[in-house]
Amino acid sequence: MDDERQSHDCVLRLTDEQFTRFLHFSVDQAAEPVYWIDKRGCFAYVNATACRMLGWSRAELLLMTVFQVDRLLTPALWEARWEQLQVEKSALYDVVHVARDGRTFPVEVSANFQNVGGEEFVAAFARDVTDRRLAEQRLKLFEKVFDNALEGITVTDHRGDIVSVNPAFTLVTGYTAAEALGQNPRILKSDRHPSGFYKAMWAEIIKKGQWSGEIWNRRKSGEAYPEWLSISAIKDRGRTTHYVAVFHDISEMKRKEDKILHQASHDALTNLPNRLLLSDLLEKAISHATRAGHKLGVICFDLDNFKNINDTLGHAMGDELLKAAAVRISSMLRPEDTVARPGGDEFLVMLGEIADERDAVLVAERILDSFRRPFPVDGRELVLTASVGISIFPEDGRTQDALIKNADLAMYRAKAQGKNAYQLFTPQMNEAVTRRLNLEAGLRRALDRGEFLVHYQPRLSFVNMRTVGMEALVRWRREPGMLVPPMEFIPLAEETGLIVPLGEFVLETACARTAAINAAMGLSLKVSVNLSARQFSDTNLPELVDRVLGATGLPPACLEVEVTETVLMQNIATAANMLAQLAEMGVSASIDDFGTGYSSLYYLKKMPLAAIKIDRSFIRDIPRDPSDLAITTTIISMCRGLDLAVVAEGVETQEQFNFLLGLRCDECQGYLVSRPLPAPDFEAFLRQSGNAPG
Repeated sequence: MDDERQSHDCVLRLTDEQFTRFLHFSVDQAAEPVYWIDKRGCFAYVNATACRMLGWSRAELLLMTVFQVDRLLTPALWEARWEQLQVEKSALYDVVHVARDGRTFPVEVSANFQNVGGEEFVAAFARDVTDRRLAEQRLKLFEKVFDNALEGITVTDHRGDIVSVNPAFTLVTGYTAAEALGQNPRILKSDRHPSGFYKAMWAEIIKKGQWSGEIWNRRKSGEAYPEWLSISAIKDRGRTTHYVAVFHDISEMKRKEDKILHQASHDALTNLPNRLLLSDLLEKAISHATRAGHKLGVICFDLDNFKNINDTLGHAMGDELLKAAAVRISSMLRPEDTVARPGGDEFLVMLGEIADERDAVLVAERILDSFRRPFPVDGRELVLTASVGISIFPEDGRTQDALIKNADLAMYRAKAQGKNAYQLFTPQMNEAVTRRLNLEAGLRRALDRGEFLVHYQPRLSFVNMRTVGMEALVRWRREPGMLVPPMEFIPLAEETGLIVPLGEFVLETACARTAAINAAMGLSLKVSVNLSARQFSDTNLPELVDRVLGATGLPPACLEVEVTETVLMQNIATAANMLAQLAEMGVSASIDDFGTGYSSLYYLKKMPLAAIKIDRSFIRDIPRDPSDLAITTTIISMCRGLDLAVVAEGVETQEQFNFLLGLRCDECQGYLVSRPLPAPDFEAFLRQSGNAPG
């Protein structure tokens, strides 16, 4: 009875007023943000944690709507959620909140429909899930790496029992994951190694935490196979918790080694690789090229009329000539290239990493040109020519057999067309090389002929919605009505060195035009000019800029130079010195295509930069791609902290514009504002947009 009275007394200890105050304090100080929202989307209540998370005071938030906190939430979507919650009473939503300082972050919201005294509200409990999302992304990445690795991977616990295997494990061993889990890796033991081998292996793992080496294991089928195995101990606070084994099957490599050991790998006459070794090397090169994404070249040389030499001078003389030809061909190649003699009067050349078919053509031309010199053989000077065929990986074949066969076909076509010449495998490739050579020749004459033009793309300020500058972009009008795409001639100009006079032309033209526009319209537009790697590495660049500014009358503050991350990172100290000299003159600098190169924060801190330009690849999929949203938000926030202006490139839609405006981006350029315009059209654009008196 006393116990019941005491219990009853405890229940009644808090008055209703005290209990209400207790609940209010508990909610207000809750670890997670809490807010109540009415049907209009207005905040009716927010707790202290919500204020801290969002950065506004309680008084400020109570005068705001949920649409100001969740920029992706529209009145229509809110109405749909309200109706949903009226029926279902509660729901969980993944949203993105924006704080007072412009920072955006992912939030998980638990929404509950409440009716209090006849009034309806949504009680929302929010949780910042930034760290969780990052952890989930990292976990997904690790899972993809694990699942897609070409090597087999086995993870065991500290006792050695298998807890995880990847698909490559099954591909190599034949054991499925279900069959392997819980088993000891001894199921793969081949019995080809003595017990001392395993004792030594585990002794090294215990001592050094890892071991790697060649080992024989056994597949589920019973077949023994060699593999290269690496085992690492995973430790937590000094205690081993797991072991990770990574292995790949080296059976094919072993078979090839055995095959090479059982037969000669080189031509006995010339000491060059024979067809067997060349095929092996070419196969490996194809595998590497496939992974790295570069091209290979195969060149087939057939000596013209060599049979006549054998018939008239004898095979001994013919053999000496073959050896001399082998030496001369080899002298024309790079260390990473290979020349082989498959037999007879034929040679095959494998070109390692090449940029395009033009590289292979240059090698063929160099070798043919070297053949114009007579070959001194046993006191005689013999003249020799060759018919040459070229094939390119991957366009002309993805296997070594296909590449050699197609190079042979091209060689026979060269022989049929008169010998002493080369042919690419396809007419289309011949046309492409010819076009490139013609393009290079035309490029060298274009400056003298006045074929280059400068177009201007406006840069719009988000602050006053006015054009504050423009980017100068070079165009090549090769003939009336024909514009050569910049992606065709700019790389070619870089390769040939013509980018230096071309860049000087663009700088002079852009500065002169900008000075004229500013003087005529009473403006202070800033023009940005791209600098190539060759231009930026020229120690005379500051003198050039100073001379151009003096000649055109453009104030230094109205010129901005754009340099890519890759160019800056080639030599940070030299780049910093160059930018410092320009800055002393009053010329500002910006980073072009930010995020596509090294993206090192080091140079942002060390170099005198005024702005960065977010590459269009990050703007293109806004607002559909969450990654692009996050990257763009992070870049703008980071630059604000570093006092750098931000220019968004490639803005083409109103949605992209609104998103960047919400993030307080400084400027934008893109087709939504205007495409690049010829100078007269750009001036008309300024008048129509209100930047200058009509």
